[in-house]
Amino acid sequence: MNAEELAKGLSYDRIKEVVESKGYEFFDDGEFNLNLGGIRCTVDTNLFDDLLYCAYKENGQKIVKVWPATTDPGAHWLKNPLNKKGTAILVPGQYRGVYKIDNHGKSGYKALCQRAGKVKVYRDGDKDLNHDMDPATEENGYFGINIHRSNPFKKSYQIDKWSAGCQVHSDVDNFFEMMRLAQISEDIHGDTFTYTLFEIKDFTEPIAKPEPVVAAPVIEAPVKEAPKATPAPKKAPATPTVKKPVVKKPVAKKAAAPAKKAAAKKATPKKKVVAKKAAKKAPAKKTPSKKGSKK
Repeated sequence: MNAEELAKGLSYDRIKEVVESKGYEFFDDGEFNLNLGGIRCTVDTNLFDDLLYCAYKENGQKIVKVWPATTDPGAHWLKNPLNKKGTAILVPGQYRGVYKIDNHGKSGYKALCQRAGKVKVYRDGDKDLNHDMDPATEENGYFGINIHRSNPFKKSYQIDKWSAGCQVHSDVDNFFEMMRLAQISEDIHGDTFTYTLFEIKDFTEPIAKPEPVVAAPVIEAPVKEAPKATPAPKKAPATPTVKKPVVKKPVAKKAAAPAKKAAAKKATPKKKVVAKKAAKKAPAKKTPSKKGSKK
């Protein structure tokens, strides 16, 4: 299948199916939410034999625009690389939010330019007319891989100098149509655009459906029965505890002080008796009378 045949059967739903099968983002919400992409159909030529497309919704209707273009560099730049490592060839993939409306090249006309993010490219440095896409030569960066027109006045059929790695429309009218849609989308959804590049086999070969994951059977190990526990002997009912009445002991009166007082009382009369006895034993002294004395 070539680019012309593929273009006839390219529908909104088919593009969505392929985009999502790769795990890429497909913008399905809102009006003029553009899905811009390219399909690399043929390599090793100097012809506009690839496709650019734009899938979007307008007034609720699904719309697809498909335009002839090139996703490869032309013969002139393959033979005369601008970079010492080789001419750039864009690697298939989705480049989210990488493109903005800006001035392209020396002429400075408005195009979709790589301004907002990096892209991956192969480097073809052998200076022949074959497009060498060796993963070992991949680079990631800002390389000015823009989406623009070729001849400003008429349709182009040979790439020649029109692409040094850019994605290029062969017909200027198609380019203007793309830019009109981009300007409408910019007013609604913002000023960055996503570009997705595919190979033709992504659309011609059946989409591989992921195989269902079958869980490995779970083999349960036999569960050993735990030995039955011996029931604990029943406890005898507890004898109710009878509280004994608390008997308050009478507090003994202090006897020490009264004893001393009694002793003191008993001691006092003994002294008086002794004194009386002593008085009886001692004879009374007779005092001479002044009346009976003579000289």
